[in-house]
Amino acid sequence: MALTRTLLPVMLTKGRGAVVNVTSIATVTPLPSMGCYPASKAALATATEALRIELEGSGVNVLLVFLGGVNTPMHEQATRSYGTALRWMPPGRPEVVARLIVAAIRREHATVVYPRSVATIRWLPSISAWVSARLVLPLLLGRGHQRSVHQPEG
Repeated sequence: MALTRTLLPVMLTKGRGAVVNVTSIATVTPLPSMGCYPASKAALATATEALRIELEGSGVNVLLVFLGGVNTPMHEQATRSYGTALRWMPPGRPEVVARLIVAAIRREHATVVYPRSVATIRWLPSISAWVSARLVLPLLLGRGHQRSVHQPEG
């Protein structure tokens, strides 16, 4: 956002440009030990949507990139501790998402979702959060995982 704030005046003066912000599937389906990451990505997604409204008609396109797993060192490190539990969701390729972003900038699209396997998660967040809580997290944390919030008895 600081970079956008710095470069936006020039883009507005020229009447053209693009702002690209990359968010994550973790905004809908956060994983254990990664609370700050999805929170910051959710804030960025909201700020991006607001910026798009503010810049409508200015000639500056605002692109929100919503990523699932992409085969990068960061993704490998983040998923290493979860073992094979995430094998059902193979990561995308960085060169593919790069081409999609460039194409979206050229076509002045508003959103890129990649890989396609995460599209329903992006557009159906309530259902995705439910599935994550009931199916994915138990796989990641082991079948005996108990909720950390105290549930009153009775």
